[in-house]
Amino acid sequence: MFFKNCVAIIAVTLAISACYHLPSNKETKHCFAKNVAWSVLHQKCVNLAQVADIIFHNHGGQVFVILSEDRQLAEVFSHGLPQPTLLEAVKGGYISKDRTIRLQNTVTGWRLVKSF
Repeated sequence: MFFKNCVAIIAVTLAISACYHLPSNKETKHCFAKNVAWSVLHQKCVNLAQVADIIFHNHGGQVFVILSEDRQLAEVFSHGLPQPTLLEAVKGGYISKDRTIRLQNTVTGWRLVKSF
C-alpha cells in the first residue's frame, strides 16, 4: 500500500525517483482543522503555522512552505493550488515539474507565481 502512490520528482541536473505515501481518508480525518493539512514531506497531518519554514502573503492569501531537510524540495500550501504541490530547487527559488508554479526569493521577499 505504501508504494501504491508514487510521485516522480525530477531535479534540474539529476533525475530522482521518490515514493511518497498518499493518505487514506481514515488518516486525514483530523486534517480538516484551520491551517492543518497532510504533508507529503512529513508523511502526517501538520499544523502549517507551526511547521512551515516560510510563511508570506500572496495575492490569494497566506502561503505556507515546508522545505525538505536538504532544502531541495518545497511543499507549498496556498489557496487555489492542488495538494500536494511539490517544487524543486532552482537558482533563485523553486519550480514545479511542469514549470507552471514558481516560488521566487526576491529582494522584497518570497513570491508565488502561477502560470496556468
